[in-house]
This record gives sequence, structure tokens and C-alpha cells, in this order.
Amino acid sequence: MKKIVTFLFLLPLALCASISLFDGKETVPVVVPSVQTPAQKTATAELTEYLAKITGKQFQVVQEGCSSPTSAIYLGNTNFALRQGLDLGKFGDEEWIIKSYGSHLVIAGGEPRGTLYGVYHFLEDVLGVHWLTPSVEYVPEKTKIELEELNLSGRPPMLYRDVYLVPGISGRIFLARNRMNISDSNYGGRMLFSRFSGREAQGSAHTMYTVLGDADCLRKLFREHPEYFPLIDGVRTFDSVRANGAAQSQFCLTSLGLRKLWVEALRGHIRHDREFAGKRGIQPPMFYAIDQNDCYDGFCTCPSCDAVVTREGSKSGVMLDFVNHVADQLKEEAPDAVFLMMAIHSTEPPPKFMKALPNVGIRLCDTTSNILRPWSDPANAGHRKNLEGWAKICNNIVMWDYSITYGSPVCINYPTPTLRTFAPDLRMLAANHGGGVFFEHEQVIGADMRDLKVWIEIKLAENPGLDYDTLLKTFTDLYYGQAGGKIREYLDLLERASEKGGGNISWFPALSAYNFIDAETMSRASRILDEAERMVAKEPELVRRVEHARLSLDRLYLIRSGAYRKSLDMAGRKDVVLPDYAKTAERYQRVWNHEMDAREVDRNNKFYISEYENNVTKFLDMAAKRKELPVPEQFKRVEPDALYLFGTGLAQIYIDYLKLVKDPESPAGEALCAKMSDIVKTPHKDFREDKYQYPFSWTVWPSMAGTIRGKIQNFPEAMPKGYHWYKLGEGIKLTQTSVVSMFAGFLIALDGVVSDNSELGQKYEIWVSIKVLGPDFYRMGKPGLENVFYIDQFAVVRQTRNMQGTSE
Repeated sequence: MKKIVTFLFLLPLALCASISLFDGKETVPVVVPSVQTPAQKTATAELTEYLAKITGKQFQVVQEGCSSPTSAIYLGNTNFALRQGLDLGKFGDEEWIIKSYGSHLVIAGGEPRGTLYGVYHFLEDVLGVHWLTPSVEYVPEKTKIELEELNLSGRPPMLYRDVYLVPGISGRIFLARNRMNISDSNYGGRMLFSRFSGREAQGSAHTMYTVLGDADCLRKLFREHPEYFPLIDGVRTFDSVRANGAAQSQFCLTSLGLRKLWVEALRGHIRHDREFAGKRGIQPPMFYAIDQNDCYDGFCTCPSCDAVVTREGSKSGVMLDFVNHVADQLKEEAPDAVFLMMAIHSTEPPPKFMKALPNVGIRLCDTTSNILRPWSDPANAGHRKNLEGWAKICNNIVMWDYSITYGSPVCINYPTPTLRTFAPDLRMLAANHGGGVFFEHEQVIGADMRDLKVWIEIKLAENPGLDYDTLLKTFTDLYYGQAGGKIREYLDLLERASEKGGGNISWFPALSAYNFIDAETMSRASRILDEAERMVAKEPELVRRVEHARLSLDRLYLIRSGAYRKSLDMAGRKDVVLPDYAKTAERYQRVWNHEMDAREVDRNNKFYISEYENNVTKFLDMAAKRKELPVPEQFKRVEPDALYLFGTGLAQIYIDYLKLVKDPESPAGEALCAKMSDIVKTPHKDFREDKYQYPFSWTVWPSMAGTIRGKIQNFPEAMPKGYHWYKLGEGIKLTQTSVVSMFAGFLIALDGVVSDNSELGQKYEIWVSIKVLGPDFYRMGKPGLENVFYIDQFAVVRQTRNMQGTSE
């Protein structure tokens, strides 16, 4: 485990004390029952360890009945607590109490976590200890512990509280100390989801296929029972390539044979889970996930399934009908579990008439909201309607909260001022049968204000009623020291810029969604953080934290520096000073490297290797090449987050005759250029005359339909003068790795258009901007004639949502 960084400060003495735990010389004993559970033993160890850190003195642990102290801390289910009328058997799993009785203090609670949570609340709420990150804690030093009368109690309003990803052993302890769910028996743990016979990660989400086994099992099932699989466009369909939770198909959910098979498979997992939990001394799974696979749709359209969808007005109807059936069949095997259905994409709207059974919960995702605004904002009326609708038919709503943005490196990990939405959203959830929240907060290093946001999330998950500004000041003052005020000033600047600029960021944003951070805001934000660093310049660890806090701002500047400078030049704003690009790039890479070493990150792990490559190596290369392109006139009516522009400066060139040249006629300022005379002289395996004849040919691969080839659709009769936008095709279902090429010799990766399985199935138009010179272009070049073509931009337009149309 990593060494914990501990802060020690002297605090003033409490006045009018009625309980003295440490008078400056002597400490009181910690009295425990003769038999303790693993969690109670952890509570004892944690209490005495932190009391020693606070006072510099050891606190003796004694079994109840061995002595009769005049003053003591009674911990857990002691006879003393029982004599005071505390019937801990009636307390909930996580319910706790801290109460003084004369000169004695009782810290106790329900099983298995109540006493442990009481200890953590005593240390945090009464004595001022804070666990800020897995490696940073704040522990006040006290010369005495003299307390006024205490009577504190509570329990979390939502049973399920989880965040992904806090890695390492210290990460799990950090989450436990902040009262998040973990499965370690030493912390009163509980299994959250089924392990699916040992494959722990498989049981937590997107379980439609994985409950039945691996890819080979699914392929065999499709061969033997195609009727179990969805009817799509008249064909029984199975995504045999993925054949797991990422598959782009579901099942035929009304198939009786499929239902019987699914129930029996889950019954086996339940039996295995209960055996595993008993051996580990932990509670069995809280949930059994019955989730659709991770795609936009993929549901069956057979008459039986379609009838349910038509009746209920949503594909959630056929999904809930399936979940209700499974939950009813297995209620005896797992009486204390909730069968949890994920509602995402086409299943986010609730059904019109159907209701969830009492042992069914809904794990509601939000793929529609502007994450800069709370759900109560009119802009997010759609999600609010979904939440309230589900709450009318289900008594256990779990929110899957996308805490970061997703997409290719060009679209993610920028400043995203969402902090003020956390409290009102969680309060709204709690008011609508909220049973829990899961924060999907990966990107351990690169995510915007990662440490602060995770801490605020976990505090509000346990108690949505806490005051955000108080939490913010607590964390920033303790974590950033004297720079805390500047960090709050920086966050306030971003919030005001978002309000003024109409910021609208979805969970899969385009780069243009960050336009509210203009050149002047970038300049001011950078100056604020420069000042923050100067304020803590003598404390290297605090400088490192401030530098990490500005990582997302540095990232945005690197990718948009050219656009910022151009906007200032056009406005004649010489008074606005932007950061130095080279220094920003150096700091960005240095901070990433330092954080990889400072956190419990395994550099040999494929996940972190990929994260570093995408966010540092590839990103810095992309930033150096990227140009911010103006929106062409014919795309002005397209919603900003539905338009993606790619300059050919990003092209991968693999033939000698193609050159990237400067071209003042191009809005991009540069273009790929090839002379036909050079093409004729440089034959290669892909060379064919028709590749360079009018109308031009193109290729996109891979798409959902494999490799697609075609010719431009809107070619004019006469060759246009200058650059002209040609439409390659429409209704194209791209993938995360799609590339496009014209003629031969180069390709452009369409990074950021499709960034996740959930976006698969969307339809797109693709356009290209070409300029042709020379009279004999169609018939190949003739000696002595300068026949040349230039390609400067590609445009991709999403057709299936947020599109208002293009003009040809």
C-alpha cells in the first residue's frame, strides 16, 4: 500500500466539555464486546489508529467486563449500549449512532456496517478527519479531546453507492472509509452483483448474453436455436463477432424457450454466489443485472415482441416484461436481491401500462441531458420525465451516472463544470424512489478535476442533503492549501462562462461543445491557475495537485490553440495573452507521467497502456496537427454536435505522389495535392483509371456493413471552379474505427464520430471538398498538361438525431 500523506494542524480546545477522551495526559479505554465480527474488529482498529494520530497517544482496547472505567468509549453491541436502551438488532445494515451517556461515549450500529460507519462519522464529523483521496488524508492534531454532549445518528438514504474507477487496495479502503459499497468482509462488505460463476466483471452490466456463457456457447446456441435471437429486417440476427455484452443484438425476449434457458442459467449463478458469499463471510449479491447488450437498439421485431412494444409505446416494455418474468421465477432463490434492469437508449422511456414487480429495480441511464445543467433545468425535461415515469411504476430506481464525457481523444477530458448539478440531481433521485447511484468515473488521471469530483460524489451519495459550497471549501482548502481559493475562483469562472455561452455538453460531446470557453476565458483561467501555483510554490506536493487540476484546461488549449489565436487576431485583441504552447505541452506530458507513477496505476496493464497512448502520445500528435475549421455555409443548419470536420492535414499518406501543400484558397489553409502526371508514373497495386475519373470513387471501412464503396452523388455537369463539396453517401453506419479515402494513397480516421458501442447504428452522411485543375482530368493526364487535384476537408453529418438538414 502507498504511504499516506497526512496533514497535522493544531485545533483550539472545545469549551464546556462533558466528555473527556484525552485530557492531555491520560486516554480513556475503548471497550469492545467479547465477540466481534470482522467489520467490528476493523472499526476498533480504525478508531484507535486515528485517535493515536490525532493525540500522539495510544488508546487501550479492553473487553467489556474486564474493568469498570469511569469514562470510556463503548464500541459496537456492548451490554452497556443495551442497558442504555439501544436495541441494535432493530438497526438497519448501515444505521449508526454516536451518543454520550454521562462520561461515556457509545459508538454503535446495525450489522454488518453500522458500527464501522459510526466510527468513520465520529472521526470525520466530530474530530475533523477527512479522507480526500486514496493517498491523501487530513488528520488534525489535538492536545486534548474534550467534547460536549453528543447525540448523532443516521443511515444513508440510498443503499447502493458505487464509483468506478478507484484502483488499488488503498482505493478500496478509501471508498470504505467514505461509506461507499465494497465487498471486503473486513469492512462489512456485500457482493454487489453476481460473479457469474467466477467471472466477476461479467455480472455487473450488459448481461443479456454473458449470463449464458462465453462466445462459443452463444455461437452454438445460435446454430441450434436461431429462434431465440432477434428478428431484424426479416432475419434472425446474432452479432457473432462480439458475442458478449458489447454485441449489437439482443434476444427474442418473448421466446418461451429463451426465457426458460435464461432463468435456469441465472439460477445456477445464484446458487454459486451464495456458496461464495458464505465462504467469504459477506452478504450475497445486492443485485442481479438483467441488462440489454451495450448497443443503441438490436431488439427483436417479431410479431410477439412488436406487439408488446406497440402496446407499451417503448422498447422498455418488452424488456421489463422479460425482467419481471425472470424475477418472479427466481424470487425464492434470491429473496433479498433486486433484479435490476438497465434502461438505456431506446429503453430509457418507461412503458405506458406495465409495472415492475416488487423485487425488480430499474437502473436508469441518462444519454440525453446537457450535463452542465441539473435535471430540473428545462433543457433536461426528457430525462426528468423518464425518471418520474419510472418512479410511478417501480419502487427502486438506481441511477447510472456518466460522470465524465466519452469519445475519441479529440472530444474528451476537457473542463466540464458539472459540480453544482450533483446535489440537486441526487436529491431528485432520492425523492423518486432512489435506491442507489453508480458513478462511471474512469479516466483515473485525465478526467476533469478528478479528485475533487470523486470526493464530492461520494459525500453526496451518502447524504444528498449536504451543502455543496461547504463541501467544496472543505476539499479545496485541505487538498490545495493556500491555493484552494484560486481553485474555487477557477471553477466559478467556468460556471459563469457556461451560463453566458449557453454551454451544452452531452455524454458524447463534439469538440465544438466547449466553445463557451473562448480565448478570453482561456486566458483568464490560465492566469488564475498560474497564480494558484505561485501561492504554493514552496510546497512541491501542492504544486503537483494544482498542475493536475489544470490538466483538462491544458488539454483544451493544446487542441484549440490555433483557433484561439486566430479569433484574437481577427478581433484585433492584442490585450489577451494566451499560454505558451510548448510549455503547456511539456507540463501536460510531465503531469501525466507523474500521476501514472504517483497513483496505484499498473503501467503494464493494457487498460492504462491504452489510456496513456490515447491521452498523451496520440493526443499530443493530434493537437500538433489539428486545425480548427470554420463551418461551411451549407452545414450552417446542422446542429453543432452533429457535424464533424476533418482537415486532410490529419491524413495518413502511403503513396509518394500525394503531398500536403499550403493552399490559400482552402479554408483549412492546406490540402492534399497530386499531379496526374505523377500518378501515371507511379503505378501501385491499387491503381485503376476509374479511381481518378469523374465522378470520383470513394471507400469507407469498416462500417456496420463492412467495406462500402461508391461514387459521389451530387456531381455537376461541368467541373466547378475552386473547391466544391461532394456528397459521398448517406445512411452509412460507421464504427469507432471507420476511415475514409478518396482515389488511392491516403486515408483519414474519422476519430470522434462514433466513440462507443452505444453510438453504433447511427446513420451518417459523408462529404468531401475537392478542387480540380486541368482540362483533361477525366481522361487521365496528357504530356505537357498540368492536371492536378486537391482535397482539403471531409465532413461527417449525423442524420439520426439533432440534424436539421444540409443543403446541396
